[in-house]
Amino acid sequence: MIILMVMIMKTNIKNWQEFKITDIFEIENGKCSNATSLLENGNEIMYIGAKKKDNGSRYYVSKNEKYITKGNCIVFICDGDGSVGFHTYQEDDFIGSTTLKIGRNNKLNEYNALFIITMLDCLRYKFSYGRKYKLENENVLLPCKTENNVFIPDWEYMENYMKSLEIEIIKKMSKFKKSVSNYNFDKINIESWKEFKITDIFEKIEPTKGNKTYELEDGNDLIYIAAKKTNNGAKQYTSYNENIISKGNCIVFVNIGDGSAGYSTYQSDDFIGMKGKTTCGYSSKLNKYNALFLVTILDKHRYKYCYGRSWTSSRLNNTKIQLPAKLNNKNKYEPDWEYMESYIKSLPYGDLI
Repeated sequence: MIILMVMIMKTNIKNWQEFKITDIFEIENGKCSNATSLLENGNEIMYIGAKKKDNGSRYYVSKNEKYITKGNCIVFICDGDGSVGFHTYQEDDFIGSTTLKIGRNNKLNEYNALFIITMLDCLRYKFSYGRKYKLENENVLLPCKTENNVFIPDWEYMENYMKSLEIEIIKKMSKFKKSVSNYNFDKINIESWKEFKITDIFEKIEPTKGNKTYELEDGNDLIYIAAKKTNNGAKQYTSYNENIISKGNCIVFVNIGDGSAGYSTYQSDDFIGMKGKTTCGYSSKLNKYNALFLVTILDKHRYKYCYGRSWTSSRLNNTKIQLPAKLNNKNKYEPDWEYMESYIKSLPYGDLI
């Protein structure tokens, strides 16, 4: 969604207009205050709640006609813990929580809906710290045209714009697949993979150097990476301090932490990492594509580091993972970095990483 927002905002918005949300949509309420009674033997219709992930989907429930909301609508999350200000497009009928508002317009479809949701999401910053989302008070900036000397949203422009992006993505995917045509990704054969120790994969492993969180200076120069399993490890921004910076283009291993030991992340840019709790792995062959492949495999070993068991020193260095492999000029197996990169690029939207 962030990538899409950047792409849309690069268009010429000088002639766009602000529209009240309640002028664009007919608004109705979600109808179900408690889904518990619908859970038993329920596998018929999706329940949409105040949830910012998975397009709002919580679980399947049994049908109850009085609670059903018709599809082809935009869902506004107007109340909820940490999810206020998020939006989703629901193509199919669903049962929605009473914390939701439903927006309808007979010109809405899956393409222009995605465009509008991207613009609506620019409003999210307003609804932190418990502030509720009152649709009647909010405007959204959209492409427009005139009809009877009145500005109205340009639904066709929005639809065509999103379709053009879809075509562009298909073209890029085709180009990437041609570039990786030497590989067969239809079914990965891991029987030929080899086991490598962490120290065989990374040429250099070093601890991060940052101070404790409360000792950091306020600033907006660098990301502070903590022993954290969400948001790619990012905890906050901090000020520049060359004495404690770790170079980017590395894998960060979370060595110890409350529920986060065993996690790993890829950091593309320079950062400050939590001293004593995180470690960096560097390889001259690492890039953002094969790093994502590596992190996925590394995460399969997370289960070993629960209940206070740390992922430090010799335990980290001696960790073994299976990876695609090839013979080098010394007739020894080494990780097949090109294969890992090509595989990630071959995935849908891999070129947008």
